[in-house]
Amino acid sequence: MSALKKTVHILLNVLTILIVAFTVIMVLFTIISITTVGKDDATLFGCRLYIVESDSMHGVFSAGDIIVVKACDGAEGLEPGTIVSYISIDPHNYGETVTHCIREQTEYNGMPAYITYGIVTDSDDPTPVPANNVIGTYLFRLPGAGYFFEFLRTPWGYVLLILLPFALLLGFGAANLIKQVSAYKKEKAAAAATTQAELDAERAQAAADRAEAERLREQLRLLQEHAARSGLDMSAVAAVGEEPAEELVTEPAEESVEEPMEEPAEVSAEEPLEEPVKEPKEGPAEELAEEPITEPTEHDVPPVPLPATCSSDDAEEGESALFAAMRARHSVRSYTDAPLPQAAIDALNESIAACNARYGVHMQLAVNDERVFRGMMARYGKFYGVKNYITLAGAPAPDLQERLGHCGAKLALEAQMLGLNTCFVALTYKKREAKRLLAGEQKLVCILAVGYGQTQGVPHRSKPLSAVCDASEDAPAWFWKGMECALLAPTAMNQQRFLFSLTGNTVRAQAKAGFYTELDLGIAKYFFECGAGKENFTWADSPDR
Repeated sequence: MSALKKTVHILLNVLTILIVAFTVIMVLFTIISITTVGKDDATLFGCRLYIVESDSMHGVFSAGDIIVVKACDGAEGLEPGTIVSYISIDPHNYGETVTHCIREQTEYNGMPAYITYGIVTDSDDPTPVPANNVIGTYLFRLPGAGYFFEFLRTPWGYVLLILLPFALLLGFGAANLIKQVSAYKKEKAAAAATTQAELDAERAQAAADRAEAERLREQLRLLQEHAARSGLDMSAVAAVGEEPAEELVTEPAEESVEEPMEEPAEVSAEEPLEEPVKEPKEGPAEELAEEPITEPTEHDVPPVPLPATCSSDDAEEGESALFAAMRARHSVRSYTDAPLPQAAIDALNESIAACNARYGVHMQLAVNDERVFRGMMARYGKFYGVKNYITLAGAPAPDLQERLGHCGAKLALEAQMLGLNTCFVALTYKKREAKRLLAGEQKLVCILAVGYGQTQGVPHRSKPLSAVCDASEDAPAWFWKGMECALLAPTAMNQQRFLFSLTGNTVRAQAKAGFYTELDLGIAKYFFECGAGKENFTWADSPDR
């Protein structure tokens, strides 16, 4: 092996070790992220981990950091200035974990408690913290690590940080296997060539022996003819010192020349050459990856029949059918085989056409198309039985995602009022198949799965109002009604990374940093205006909506 080959071999081994180590670390981080980070009931070496979501303690730690808290449930006698994590009993963020600084010790309902405050505002928190609600004391922070763990929880984080290294390892393994198989074939071919050369040499030697035997037989024949013509006895030939012909070439000698040499030659020449070379059994990885899996048994059970529509009859007292649809709509990933009624298809197509014309987007309804939700990505997203979907696409523009979110929210609520279930899907589907419906340079942002769900989905926990809006307590009732509806809006990974503010009768809605937050903002704005009433306010950035 040359020096260059040795160097490449060493580098590949080092790279493989690094990838294995990186993959193992990412898997450990994923386990920690799922089981420990942000969990009040889980500890890691006696510590709890939390992702900071606000800058109220800026200067000690900031939003996006991970803080490490030493667990000490029900701590009493803590000194002022100690930074503690506790379960809040404040009505505005009840039940949430807050990390603030202790100002002084007090009592609450006759029990030991603490008055806490945030460093940035330096104002006391509205409600004292009972000592029994303290879950730990702050130790140190991991700057910016929260963003990494949030990304690790996303599908893209899983693909880039775990699946991709695994794929590289599989690629290296496959390349090494191919290299070994190729070397094995070359060694076997060289061994076969050597064997063939040996067989050819044996055959040549056998042919030379047979030729020598023929020459000796010819000499014996000539000697016998000469003796017959001369009237000599063959014993006379022996008497004059010549070897009798019978002793030179006899039948036994002929057998020893022809049969022993020829038989082994035929056997050794044919059997090794006719033996088939067995190739390693391989199968295309792509076909294996696309092989359909058996659905869980629970998906084969016929669902309970759903109401044909969601109307005002389904709403609570004083509640509109649209708000009832917002309350009832939850993301559904498993669907039945029941086809969409033609009336529902016509209604959705009519709404899609209206949205396309007004907002300059390109949305289409696909019916009875299973190709988009086949394969590994759909199984990772836990989607089953999706046959109908709406493509949310349009010409590339800075506000495309927001416009599509606005239109998608409208279609999702209309589908809910038609008795259908929906789910916004951004990653876990075959984008190449969905793009078949696009025209020109349209950009596909996401799709909206539509159909009759196996279940009606489940609600998810919402953030407190203080985390998503900036308005005074005397804001008009229509604003709070709009915020109530905005918190019902679906967002990517339930992150609700938006902020609404009110100035007079002008509402400003902004998207925070994150994945698909612009799309989420469009959805939340539509839900807000459905609750607040478009006649009561104007948008600061998009008055035409």
